[in-house]
Amino acid sequence: MKEALLKDIQPEVRKFLARHTDLKSAQTKVLITTTAFNVEGLEEENCKAIINLKKVNDIRFVNKFQEAVNEKLPNGGVYIGFIETQEQRRHRLLRKFVPGFAHLYFIFDFIFKRVFPKLPFFKKLYFFVTNGRNRVMSKAEALGRLASCGFKIVDVKVIGNYTYFAGRKERQPYFDLNPSYGPLFTMNRVGKDGKMIQVYKFRTMYPYAEYLQEYIYDQNKLASGGKFRG
Repeated sequence: MKEALLKDIQPEVRKFLARHTDLKSAQTKVLITTTAFNVEGLEEENCKAIINLKKVNDIRFVNKFQEAVNEKLPNGGVYIGFIETQEQRRHRLLRKFVPGFAHLYFIFDFIFKRVFPKLPFFKKLYFFVTNGRNRVMSKAEALGRLASCGFKIVDVKVIGNYTYFAGRKERQPYFDLNPSYGPLFTMNRVGKDGKMIQVYKFRTMYPYAEYLQEYIYDQNKLASGGKFRG
């Protein structure tokens, strides 16, 4: 069954999977799914790695899906998936159509599939029409969601027009019910006498980017304070 799911993947993708998992092991599970239901059916005691060959863009409840993956894996367990990033989508669409029309299509696509999901009223319309399939998502948001769900990002690689990622479970998810997703969001800050307060801010960063601090430090060889390591 596993080999049947893997037989049509590109050799470079197979190499990426094999670098982080034992593809021959019965404890490595390969799925092609967009629902957490199919993850929840896995046996925890026989699961050390989960590979999903369905792109993240087609998963409506991304965090719930990745939280289910986290629950099935032991600490140190590996989760691998892939995404078409916002930039990769732009390049694909601009190559797909004739010049002029391609840019008009891209603008409409960006507004409907990137802007609408962030606005309360239009968000309902967007999910009603698309059911969350083929959404536009930046690389930062995809990796930030992964980190928020308890995974340390251990590898990211562009293969073809997709970005593949490998995450290692390090803790439980944050289960953030109010992530900073829209144009206006709240953040916890220390107020008078050490009391925690919430402050409102206009977005200047990608959604879920606040969960990527450790990854950014690792990628740029920075110490925890943000300076280069000596």
